[in-house]
Amino acid sequence: MRRIRCVEEAIVERYPEQQMRCPVHLCIGQEAVAAGVCQALERDDQIVSGHRSHGHYLAKGGDLKAILADLTYRNLDDEPVFAGKNTTTEFLARAIFDRLTQSVRDGTLGDGARGVTAICVTL
Repeated sequence: MRRIRCVEEAIVERYPEQQMRCPVHLCIGQEAVAAGVCQALERDDQIVSGHRSHGHYLAKGGDLKAILADLTYRNLDDEPVFAGKNTTTEFLARAIFDRLTQSVRDGTLGDGARGVTAICVTL
């Protein structure tokens, strides 16, 4: 939980520098949820969290540099896949869904995802 809180506080400290070009939904005060859920999981278990999910990612042992790299978002209009689109939360949820389903098809989520038959991205 301490690791999650330290990362969250660093994000709060650096966010005003405008290097993170996206809304950041922090999980300060909710670290125990991520830590508790992930402690109950086995090493090879998969988890998908759609809101304040970086806490879960870190609690599961995720790579800190990889998660912070995603927080240095570009303007989504500069990304060809999003250019000219109204990137509402609903639109982005669909993009996440599409990427997850493609990852399941490609087998890039590991053996634990082979039996996945349904995915729901909840806002």
